[in-house]
Amino acid sequence: MKTFKEKQNKIYFQLLVVVGLTLVNNLMLKGQNKPGVSLGNLEIGFQNPPSEAKARTWWHWISGNVSKSGITKDLKAIKQPNSLRL
Repeated sequence: MKTFKEKQNKIYFQLLVVVGLTLVNNLMLKGQNKPGVSLGNLEIGFQNPPSEAKARTWWHWISGNVSKSGITKDLKAIKQPNSLRL
């Protein structure tokens, strides 16, 4: 048989869980209702992402294995459309 204190602790725990889930739910829903964000805007953003959202790249020169012509070829390839930005 549970004591009064055990029953009270169980009720407090259940209340804490309900309040926590309510807060999490409200925070998740709040992010979905931002003004100016629509499915169309999202699609446009993916088709033409801003520069800061594009992938970046860098490369390492190991043991001096590098040449001026190799650097030039790499930079030209990177500058091609749909390529990574430097």
